Amino acid sequence: MSLFKVPCSAHGTQTSLSGSNGGTEPQRVPTEDNTGSDVVNLAEGTQEYEQGRSLDGKNILAIAGQESSEVELWDIENSRKIMCLPQRCSANMTGRLTKKKGLCMAVQAFIPCESGGYVNILSSYEDGSTLWWDVRKPGSPLSSVKYHLESALSIAIDGLCTGGISGGADNKVAMFALDHQQLS
Repeated sequence: MSLFKVPCSAHGTQTSLSGSNGGTEPQRVPTEDNTGSDVVNLAEGTQEYEQGRSLDGKNILAIAGQESSEVELWDIENSRKIMCLPQRCSANMTGRLTKKKGLCMAVQAFIPCESGGYVNILSSYEDGSTLWWDVRKPGSPLSSVKYHLESALSIAIDGLCTGGISGGADNKVAMFALDHQQLS
């Protein structure tokens, strides 16, 4: 499960998150087991998504998918799955690629300034690898890197969405940079 990291809106200004502490905390959304889940309400600016759909004001959640190697994006308010990565209709080759990586162990969703408001996802897998996805290209990841010799158990992006940190079962912590311009 992932909070969205949003350093700026599509217009280049800081995006505010709804919450009780001056608008900077994620809001608590109750779940079926009443434990709650932290999700971010993207409340400022219109950000297009998946063939013109807007994330404006929606609570979106990224989680490991029903299939063990997949990542799913959900619209919480409407209890509706928006997208699956890799996209199933184009998953012939990519699906096999992610299945070989094993279980999706950690997910981090973020909206970097360079993406024009589109969601990016980092997903870490049982084989120690991390994939970088852009929702505009759901059939295949932008990048694939193997930071760990064993399962990659956690992943987090910095506040500016320019890098992050990954922790693995091999007792190693890997810090990395996200080079958005190299992928363009």
